[in-house]
Amino acid sequence: RIQRCSSTTQFNLMALVPERLSMLRAQLEGITGSKELPIDYGNQAPEVVELIHKVQQEEGKMRQYHIENIRRRHNYMPFIVEMLKILAEDGQLTQLVDQARATAAQRNEAKRA
Repeated sequence: RIQRCSSTTQFNLMALVPERLSMLRAQLEGITGSKELPIDYGNQAPEVVELIHKVQQEEGKMRQYHIENIRRRHNYMPFIVEMLKILAEDGQLTQLVDQARATAAQRNEAKRA
């Protein structure tokens, strides 16, 4: 059906899947019988150790995603304006702008060559 209509319409197939972290935790709970991650997992079976590592990796990803979302939503304009004001008061802004223009001109010349 998609192939028949693909000449005029674009399709995007997406699926709803369970969250990977909860899926891994459920697998780990099924093997160990406990919801908590074992503190000392050196004497655990290799599949348990692998699941623990995967859970830790997913938790790390979630922390990183959280930090990225905060950065994405933060309004940096007040900071930028204040920084430019301070640089202008110290007389460094025009010098930095001139340096940036010279660097940009050099890059443009390098691209043309």
